[in-house]
Amino acid sequence: MNKIKIHKHGIAFLLLMLMVSNMTLVGWAKALLPTSAQPQQRKKLPPAKVVPVPDDWITIEDEEMGYSFEVPKGTKHTVEKKDDIVFIFATPPAPIAAQVVVVAFKNRRYTKENLLKIASGMMTKMGAKSMTPGELVEVSEEYSVTDYTGTSPVGVFRGKALVATGVNDSYVMLVSAEEAKFKANEEVIDILWAGFSILPAGAHISDLTLGKDKAMRQPAEEFTTTETIFAAVKISKNEGTVTVKGKLHVVEIAGQKPGPIPATEVTLTVKGDNTANFNFSKPTKGWPLGTYKFEAVMLNEKGEATDTQSHEFTVN
Repeated sequence: MNKIKIHKHGIAFLLLMLMVSNMTLVGWAKALLPTSAQPQQRKKLPPAKVVPVPDDWITIEDEEMGYSFEVPKGTKHTVEKKDDIVFIFATPPAPIAAQVVVVAFKNRRYTKENLLKIASGMMTKMGAKSMTPGELVEVSEEYSVTDYTGTSPVGVFRGKALVATGVNDSYVMLVSAEEAKFKANEEVIDILWAGFSILPAGAHISDLTLGKDKAMRQPAEEFTTTETIFAAVKISKNEGTVTVKGKLHVVEIAGQKPGPIPATEVTLTVKGDNTANFNFSKPTKGWPLGTYKFEAVMLNEKGEATDTQSHEFTVN
């Protein structure tokens, strides 16, 4: 996906007419509930009345503020920064009727309940007559979701809110639509708020690729029994020196127990933003057929594991 780097221009705040919505939890929160505990499904709209999910999406990302989220291609967005708070307003292209507001708090870690309360207050100051959020449902330590309702100068709105807390920073994402248009846009709305993510702080593994050559001209997930397996581990936001350990694991091979493969661990040192390149030559009798996993673990200068990624591949 393309990445749009956000530049902080002095842009006037949009009216809260951009905001419109109320919700019943679906997506992440509902998926976490056991089937017996899920609320009864409401009658669905005829397919012809549902706004289709676009095929092409792009990424809006701000490394300084530490967030990223996905929007349909053609979305128009504006940014307003005040002190250490950033507001992002995004309007997807027609026929989507949903609107997106992201509030990012730099170097502030609030409780999720306080974040939602602060964001609700900001929205009312910006034009909403009222905004009433529901009870937050925790998806993970970092993310919680809820629904909300409200009124604006143009009428009633419904929305879904994602509240996120990073190591130092905090975020609220509000995705909404006019009451009359909410149901038709709900599938797109769920994808919009579920596409938000907190960018890793400090040095981290930003990419892991397997291939049949060091330059990764031939990325691959399938290998023959005689090929060398190459792995490229990209390290980003690295202001010092980190260590990257790479090792092969058995996932599913006939006659072998799952787990690390002895004598395949390799340790490399990476300075700055760079790539750790690994390669594993075939055993004497060739790679046994089956499923493997390459695992990369990044350690800081104190020897503490701070990030890890893995990628499965097959030999056939």
